[in-house]
Amino acid sequence: MKQFVLDANKVIMASDETTDKVDEVTFEPNEVYTVDIALTKGDGKTRSIGLRPTVYRRNVEENYNLKMKCARAVLSEVDARYPVFPFSCKWACEACVRRRSLEEKNYRMGLVECVNHYLLDEYPVINTYKGEVAVHYKFTVLLVPNGTDRISGAVIDAAAYPSEKKCEDEAICAIMKEPAMKKKSKKSKAKKAATKKAQE
Repeated sequence: MKQFVLDANKVIMASDETTDKVDEVTFEPNEVYTVDIALTKGDGKTRSIGLRPTVYRRNVEENYNLKMKCARAVLSEVDARYPVFPFSCKWACEACVRRRSLEEKNYRMGLVECVNHYLLDEYPVINTYKGEVAVHYKFTVLLVPNGTDRISGAVIDAAAYPSEKKCEDEAICAIMKEPAMKKKSKKSKAKKAATKKAQE
């Protein structure tokens, strides 16, 4: 991840069947990654169903001089209130109507122009077949020299969700059993403090 950019260049796809070409990735210390997992109980594929998106995000890497007054009003409202993170168009619409005396119809036109010129990224509405269960889980991981540290996202108790599937590869099972972050012992802290005092 880069500052103010949620989706950066390094990508790892979970499926081998993807048509998108992805470059090889090397993990390095002091990098930040977003782990974004989407699962379904059915065939494992989610589909965009053509509903109008309601969640958008400002694309800070794009600039364009908008021609429509309503589009400029929408963009300035987004820059003022939601400069980096995703937002609901309902909240932004209410703010534009209230603070900038913009009609809702004009707000929608301005929003479409911002999306067309890549100033706003839209989050598509995805769906599965009727009756299937879908799960979306996302968290942020910081890679540090002594391990990994999850810095956002809810902690899930794997024991609460039993699965019929089992890991059969012993090497992968051993990695999965290791703690994500090695805990520093109190003895090593005491040794460091004693060494520091001896050096002074």
